[in-house]
Amino acid sequence: MYILKKIIIKLISITRRFFNKLITVIGYYNTHHHQKKWTHTAINCFNSGHEYSWGGPLEEKVLGDYIKIKNCFLLPHISNKSVLEIGCLDGKWSQYIVPIAQHTFLVDLSKEILPALQNKLNNPERYTFYETKGYELNGIEDASIDYIFSMDTLVRVNKRFLNLYFKEFKRVIKKNGKILIHLPCITSEGSQQRGFVKLTSNDITRMMTDNGLKEFTLDFNTISHGVLLKYGFCERQTSTQTKEQCEN
Repeated sequence: MYILKKIIIKLISITRRFFNKLITVIGYYNTHHHQKKWTHTAINCFNSGHEYSWGGPLEEKVLGDYIKIKNCFLLPHISNKSVLEIGCLDGKWSQYIVPIAQHTFLVDLSKEILPALQNKLNNPERYTFYETKGYELNGIEDASIDYIFSMDTLVRVNKRFLNLYFKEFKRVIKKNGKILIHLPCITSEGSQQRGFVKLTSNDITRMMTDNGLKEFTLDFNTISHGVLLKYGFCERQTSTQTKEQCEN
């Protein structure tokens, strides 16, 4: 009886490890499936001579105030800084980041996007492309990044891989660095409608505090399909920027 009990416990342990591994594998391929789909869409648009709209009325109505993100939260903070953009795709944001930053690390899942990306960017010496596996930043040195940025990318990355990314954020960010990333959140109707990962505010808080990233805010007002995580910003300074500064 004792031996049978030990065998059952052992089988349960093996089964749990198997299903944990299976969940990881499924999450990995789901993440890659969604992101690679956008990569191929961007490549097809490039090959056909078309581009995504940028900051148009439809985009702002559906997604949020991207012009404010660019002109208030991003560009004023990256002059002569080292910037990491996760999910650069074909350079929608990179085309504005690279000319201003000291050096930009552009991260995406596939080098297939490089022709479309390079078409938007001059001065190749000002940026480095890194092909990630979808949960790591191994090609980025410790404490080398002033500003981490990501929009419309991490919304379909499962929680396990998001946890790994947050550990990487802690590793690569400089002491007084900033983070601005778009995350899914179940309290956002737009996030739910698009079937984004079911992430809660508590999940985000836990991932930040577990990695010693404690001074942050969650902005639910600027975008309508998730939340903007802001770390290292002085909210008082941000809120006092004039409307003209944010629209220029």
